Amino acid sequence: IFIFLLIFIFLIVPALISSNKGRQIILSKINNALTDGKAEISDLSIGWFKGLKIADFSYDDNAGWLSVKVKNISTKPSYGSLLTGNFNLGKTEIDSPQIEIDLNKKPATSTETTPNEPKQQVATQTAAFALTTDFNLKDGNIKLIGNDSKTVELKQINTDINIRPPGEQSKFNLGMVVAANDVKSPLEVKGEFKPDKKAGWSMKNADLDIGVNIENFDLESIEPFLEMAGLEIKTKGSVTVDIQSKVVDGQLENATGTI
Repeated sequence: IFIFLLIFIFLIVPALISSNKGRQIILSKINNALTDGKAEISDLSIGWFKGLKIADFSYDDNAGWLSVKVKNISTKPSYGSLLTGNFNLGKTEIDSPQIEIDLNKKPATSTETTPNEPKQQVATQTAAFALTTDFNLKDGNIKLIGNDSKTVELKQINTDINIRPPGEQSKFNLGMVVAANDVKSPLEVKGEFKPDKKAGWSMKNADLDIGVNIENFDLESIEPFLEMAGLEIKTKGSVTVDIQSKVVDGQLENATGTI
């Protein structure tokens, strides 16, 4: 019986999840948990060796202010590591994510005033979980429309991130083009990060090398992002940044460059 159950889990469960009926059940669970939108998936497959693959994922808000579309999502987790409390997601790829946000259609949120009460300080603890993954995002696009019809797009978003557990060196590389007011500004951030094994994912006793390069960035393009955060700030002008900085043992060692 035990051997039969193992064979059933190994062979049947992935096939059930990957079937059309399994995909519909999972979608139903997801949409039941969503109160203000609907998700769709055209294809879902899972295997012990090939990992998880999702094709044509989409989410649309009922009010029409948020739309998310992703061509492909794939990851190859190590299931054995999950049982030991570690998170080894293997190689994770997200292909052509397209996000559009229209603040003109965002539903108004009601605010209720409550008597001032003393805030209780809640102690926070940095998580020291072991996460390992090679994350790759290709050809992403984020379009944000502000209340005054100002539009900014983050185009050609490409990332290559190698995350290793605390105590080991992680690498990251992010590139994109910011397009607003007929101006296109290339932006690149890359570096290496080695958090302290005991401190976990924090800057305490960590080593960091980071470089930031921005060319002719239109400051007015950040207004829709400030607006989304609830800040009414007007910006004007442009800036070019090329900076290299280094942090050793949690302390800034040097920063050189031009602004």
